[in-house]
This record gives sequence, C-alpha cells and structure tokens, in this order.
Amino acid sequence: MAGKNACPTFLSMRPPRFTISQLFLVATLIALVIGLFTAADRLGPRDKICQLCFSPNGKLIAARYRTGTVRVWRLEGDQPRLVARAFGVPPLSPNANEWLMECINFADDNRLLKVESHQLNRRVDVRELNLATGKISEVLKLPIQFAQQWNVAVSGDKFYVSDWGTGNVLCCDLKARKVDRQLSVSPDQVMALQVSVDGRTLAAIDVNGMVSVVDLESDKVINRLPASQSQYLVMALSADGRKVVAPAMPLVSRQGVIQKVAVWNTSSGEVEEWPTTLDHGEAWMSISRDGKRLAVSDSAGAMEFYDMTTMKLLHRISQGALLEAHYFELAPDGVILATSSDDRVMHWDLASDKLLHTLGGSESRAAPIAIFMVGFAFWAAAWGFTSKRDRERRMIRRVLVQTRASLGRQIVTGIIGLVVTIIVLVEITATRTVRWGAVRNSLLSLTQLQAFSLVALPILVVVLVRQMNGRSRPRAADNYDSSITASSLLPHRPPLALKLCWLLMIAGGLFALWIPISYLLLNRDDMRWTAYYSLVAGVVAISRGASGETSRLGRIVGLQAANVIAFDLLNLVLAGVEQWLLRRPPVKQYLHAANGGGP
Repeated sequence: MAGKNACPTFLSMRPPRFTISQLFLVATLIALVIGLFTAADRLGPRDKICQLCFSPNGKLIAARYRTGTVRVWRLEGDQPRLVARAFGVPPLSPNANEWLMECINFADDNRLLKVESHQLNRRVDVRELNLATGKISEVLKLPIQFAQQWNVAVSGDKFYVSDWGTGNVLCCDLKARKVDRQLSVSPDQVMALQVSVDGRTLAAIDVNGMVSVVDLESDKVINRLPASQSQYLVMALSADGRKVVAPAMPLVSRQGVIQKVAVWNTSSGEVEEWPTTLDHGEAWMSISRDGKRLAVSDSAGAMEFYDMTTMKLLHRISQGALLEAHYFELAPDGVILATSSDDRVMHWDLASDKLLHTLGGSESRAAPIAIFMVGFAFWAAAWGFTSKRDRERRMIRRVLVQTRASLGRQIVTGIIGLVVTIIVLVEITATRTVRWGAVRNSLLSLTQLQAFSLVALPILVVVLVRQMNGRSRPRAADNYDSSITASSLLPHRPPLALKLCWLLMIAGGLFALWIPISYLLLNRDDMRWTAYYSLVAGVVAISRGASGETSRLGRIVGLQAANVIAFDLLNLVLAGVEQWLLRRPPVKQYLHAANGGGP
C-alpha cells in the first residue's frame, strides 16, 4: 500500500486545465492553419502563360495559362480591362505538362475556342466561350488522341485538327457542330497546321519537314514544299495563302554566319532567300493578319520586322528590351506586339518600342503572405504572454500568494485576440472561403428556435468553461499580500544583452515563418517537408521572445539552430549569437534569479 501511495496512478493524476484565453488561442491557431492551407489550395502554384492570341479585329487579347485558365482583355481605350476569365476548373496539374495538350483560338471577335485533350479517353473536346454573354458551351467531341497548339487551325466557322499519328486532317463545322470531312494531306504524320486568313488554303507540316499546301475549295493537295526542313515547325502562311515563309539554311563564311529566311510560292514552288541580321537560328515567325508585315525572332538575340512585299527590314528590337519574353503574338495590323513573361502580358508599340500596358499577373502573393505572417506572429506573442503569465502564477502559488493579472496585460491580450480575429475574418473574406451573402441568406432562413439555439449555445459553453476554470483555481491564502506580484520576484530590469536575445528570437521566428508560408503560397510543389518544422520553430521562437520568457531559453536556441534542416542559415547564425548573449554574466545572473538556473 505504501508503494501504491508513493506512486500515484494514472487515474489519480489531475487532467490539464486550460484558461479561456488558451482555449481561444487554440481555436484561433486552428483557424489560422486551416486558412493558410485553404489559401494555398485556392491560389495554387504561380501560373504561367503558355499561349497568346489576338482576336481578328485586334481589340481583344487572350492568354492561356498552364493551369488551363484563360483570360481575355479588351484593348480599347487608354486602360485595357479584363472582360473574361474562364476554364481552368479544376486546374490542370503543372507537373504532368497537360498544358501542352490544350490551345485557344478566336473563331471571330466574339467567340473564343478552347481545345482540351483527354488522352486516356482518346477524346478531344472543343468548347466555346461567348464573350458577350460569358457562357461556355460544348461544340465538338472528336475521337482523336490529343491536340496541341501546333496541329490546330481555325478560320471563321471552320476548325481543322490533324489526327495524331496519321497524315489526315479533320475538317469541322463549328455552326453545325460536327466533323464535316476528312482530308488525307500527307503520306507521313502531320505535325502542324496553318490556315490562311481567307480560309482557302491549308498548310500542313509533316514529320519530315515537308509542307503540303491544300486548296480547301477542292480539297486537293496542290503542292509539297521542303520548306520546314531547316527549323522544325517554324513557318508562317500569308493571309492570302500564296506564300509560305520559313527558315533557310544559314550562309556560313569566314566573316561569320548569316541567318536567312525563305519565301516560297505555294502555287509554283519557287523560293527566294533573304538575309537577316539575327545572330541565331529562327525560333518563331508570324505574318500579320493584313499580310503586310513579317515578324521573325531567334532563340535569344532579337526580333526583326520586315515588309512582306519588299522584304525590307523595318524594325529590330532586342530580346532584352522585351523583358526576356517567352511567348509572342503579332497584332492583326502588325504595329502592336504582345509578349508574355511568366504570368504577365506586355503590350508593345513597335514604332516606338514603348511598353504600353502590362496585363494580368496572378493575384499578389505578398498580401496573403504578410497577413499570415502577422497572424501567426501575433498568435505566438499572445500564447507566449499567456504561458508566461500562467507560469508566474504557479510560481507565486508556491509561496501561497495569488496575484491578479494586470489590467494592461489583459487589454494587450484582448487587443491581440481582436487583431488575430480580424485577420482571420479578412482572410476568409478575401479568399472567399466564406461567402457572406450565403451566410446572410442562411441566417435569414432560420426559425426562431434555431436562432435562439445559435446564440444560446456559445453563451452556455462559455459559462460552463468559466465555471470549471473558476473551480480549479485555489483560494487565496488568508495572509495574502497584494503587493507581491510575479514581477516583484524578479530583478527589476533585464540586461540589454537579454533584451537583444529576445529581439533576435523574434526576428529569427519571423524569418522561420516566412519560409513555409511563402512556399505554400508561392511554390507548394517544390516545398520540402522540413518547412513544416520551420513553422513550429518560428511560432515557438516568437512566443518566447515577444513575452520576454526567462525559462529554457537554451532549448529555443537549439530549436532555431535545428531549423537548418529547412535550409534556414539565418536562424543558425542567430542561434549562435543568442547562445553567446545568454552566456554573458549579467544575463546568467538575471536568469538565475528569475528561475533558479541557467538559460
């Protein structure tokens, strides 16, 4: 029996007690974590543009993103405006390169087509966005494996796509929403298609670089040109279908290498070669819809513009001046160029090389990153103050003294709680996690009994928790001296080195928070699992530093140093500095007086 009394059983152990503040902070932490992951899922990885497309009249520019989303801007007036955002729900996975199996094309100035491949089902879907109404409709379901930007062409109500792996081209009627006919244009696999603006001529590039020119009025192949053998898939068909422009073999001499372009006559097969001033081989070319201007770009150096009639060089602009653009699209009139860089569209005036507008860009990630960093930092500080206050109370109870929490500290805790609550409300509103209109409608639809229960239940829970918390508190001793407080048991002023140590903990904690939060909101796919440890380390470091904690600071230093597993070298350095500060004699004396031991 003696041994049994000396060693208390599990059932005799008192369960942990929590204050109202701690319960509130736990709920707030749960809300913050849920909000962070919800925001990360909503924002997803930073999107990138993979195709640009002008409408026939040049007043609309559409951009297709890797997630499948399509945005359309109207370019009229001084300030372009976003008129449509469609598709991309659910978003495509960026890791599977599914964005390569999609494309967009304007059928006319009011209809935008989106082509989507479903390889497993061996089906290609064509959907249409009506820009006037914003409605999306299913147009075609084609029994082919997949389609890409290169093997799709559109002219008015005619849609052309090559049957992958064959030399056949499907000709579809968008109004009738059916496959009109099938053309056999090459004995070899067709890789790319282009159709003339007038809709009379189709050019198909096969796997060997031969260009089959098809008269769409008679559905006959009128010529086969070796036009695309120099640079694979780089070609431009003129607006009237009479010319094909493609790279030619460069001229190599002692003076250097001269890149050339070849202009082929689609009827006679005659070819003329013209020199360029490009430094590298041609990687992209396009002819304006009016047929007057040719744009040619190499892989890294510059872009040049020629008059299609005389092949005279009109203008040259370096890639550096175009802000390292990735994709290009020439406007129908040939005087405006659209380029893309990551998730932005740049609108250029070619006459002056002036950047007119920058369009798009994903939602700014700086605001949600800052919101969550501040939210977690405030939460950590509130938890630190609450934990320190409870520890000080326990220390005072050991000498049978009960103290009241200072009014100022209660106010600070209340303000911190209010700020965190506001941050959470702002975040769930900004991310549309909660749609307040739907909430309002739900509340208005409640019966009187349901409304009463909704108000009474939280009040009842609070009252019960407060009663349980009040019963758990020991009564004050009869010889209670109100002049004894937690602060009176400590030296009055902590040394400057310890204050600096606390400040470094806060700074290191903020940086540790920034690592996982920025990963989640910017590039979650590349996030390492160790970044989650960084979130914990940051919260703990801020809670101890902000509250001016004096116990077990050595463990916090070790926690910061261990954050090197999240590739956090800053906290490793700060941990070394903090350890040095904690070993200063004034700091050791203060900590010894505060908690009877070292750091």
